[in-house]
Amino acid sequence: MSGSWPPDFEDDLDRRRGEALFLTRNNLPLGRGLQTRFPELRFTLLTKNDLRGWGSRRLLGFLRSKSWEAMVLEDEAAELRRRRDLYRVLVLAARARTRWFLALEDGSIRGEHVPWVRGWRNALGALGGEGLATLRAWRDGWSTVGKLGGARPAPRTDSRPGRRVAFLRTEFWFGVRAGGSVSHALGVVNGMRTLGLEPRLWTTSRLPIGEDRLVQTLVAPGPRPALLEDAGMAAFTRTFVRSVEPELRAFRPDVVYHRHDVFSLAGLELARKLGIPLVLEVNSSEVWVRKNWSRLTWIRLAEAMERTAFRNADRLVLVSDELVPAVLAAGAERDRVVVNPNGVDVSRFDPADDGSAARQRLGFPRDTVVCGFLGTFTRWHGVLFLAEQIAPLARRNPQLRFLFLGDGDLRPQVEERLSRDGVLDRVRFTGLLEPSRIPEHLAGCDILLSPHLPFEDGTPFFGSPTKLFEYLAAGRPVVASRLGQIGRVVEHEETGLLFDPGNAEEFRSAVLRLAKEPDERRRMGARARSVVESRYTWEANVRRALLGILDLPAPVER
Repeated sequence: MSGSWPPDFEDDLDRRRGEALFLTRNNLPLGRGLQTRFPELRFTLLTKNDLRGWGSRRLLGFLRSKSWEAMVLEDEAAELRRRRDLYRVLVLAARARTRWFLALEDGSIRGEHVPWVRGWRNALGALGGEGLATLRAWRDGWSTVGKLGGARPAPRTDSRPGRRVAFLRTEFWFGVRAGGSVSHALGVVNGMRTLGLEPRLWTTSRLPIGEDRLVQTLVAPGPRPALLEDAGMAAFTRTFVRSVEPELRAFRPDVVYHRHDVFSLAGLELARKLGIPLVLEVNSSEVWVRKNWSRLTWIRLAEAMERTAFRNADRLVLVSDELVPAVLAAGAERDRVVVNPNGVDVSRFDPADDGSAARQRLGFPRDTVVCGFLGTFTRWHGVLFLAEQIAPLARRNPQLRFLFLGDGDLRPQVEERLSRDGVLDRVRFTGLLEPSRIPEHLAGCDILLSPHLPFEDGTPFFGSPTKLFEYLAAGRPVVASRLGQIGRVVEHEETGLLFDPGNAEEFRSAVLRLAKEPDERRRMGARARSVVESRYTWEANVRRALLGILDLPAPVER
């Protein structure tokens, strides 16, 4: 990182000696760059994952536990702008001689010094505005529930003619260009177009697709409220509706298709304003997700908004059977529910590609057997479980190599485990990949891995991992957990091998068996491709979602 730091930042930190603190969402390489560039400062590096579960009292106590020579907080530029009030309070609360924001934007590092006196004056002024904005978000959330929760739509008995679909993505993540949610949205859009529909997208993150194929409108959040994440998300429904409604009316859609999210009734409100059906895509109870994987303060409001969405959508498109009981318990009617596993665009994947170009680029010798993992580095994706298996697998078969496609909060722990076990040289990491680059990397693998783990609270596994269908389309055998829908999509001994979730010996046996049986790999890979072509295309996915809502053309016989 030498030479890339802002000059005034370098000048300031060059004068410092002693303990320093670096807070980051997940950019440990930048933190290690700080440690290298400023060796006189002993940096403590903390990521978002390290702080998970910390309350405000514990965090404040930690910030004031030492007299830090420097306090540095890093985030992407868009997130730093959005969370400025919160971040300013954090850095000023620390007992530090100097305080800095670092922002990553367009590949460069930008610095902003946060002075003590002027910083507190700005922070105290912001707190008043934050308080008012938070109260307004609370009031508006309950008002929206009251306005939309009264009358349910009548059961539909006919299909509407028309082709225009208003596709809404209201996730409170901004600038996301890769990952399962992006691949899913791209697939749905392409499936709609294949069926002759005309989708248009209103979104918080632009999809990597040309404007000739999809007109997209980015919707940004307001700067407040930001101190309480729940308030920011609740306020975003109003921001989204106000921003989108004029364009939506001009577009004159025939249906609203909304990917469900916590604190969001934007799809329902816009559909009711325009008098058209709402199709709500449900990948999970987002209230459950926030409670279990993040933090949720306004629980009653979040639950009320989710119930309102489930009870009033014209159709709920659920990605798995396991989600049905939770959605029905929240008040949805069974005849409005369609179970619709995720899919894949098979045309993007060439099972005949031997992957030699990708393997050469990644530095894998020709005679190795490459096992690939694609996904988010989280516990339930099984990424730490996988990391623990690599050393014993390598001892039993020295030809094995491993490719990790993706990124996430647990990546530092994965790398630390592999380094400690002495097998880091057998592994390659690509980081996040845009969807267009996934096929070439999967082609470079011989075996593909889906070692998902059960949810810790005992909730049935409700996921429909997009990567699973991409694995099958790549024409490679899959080693997967016998867990929820995964155990139904992967056919044991036909398209791959299943193992009991978390069973290390079963997992290793499956990998070792396929590693030494290339004929079995080819047989299973061919069957995998055949299955996904017949059952799990995005065209089939969209047809299941919209059949009976729009008048769709008859399916083409394969």
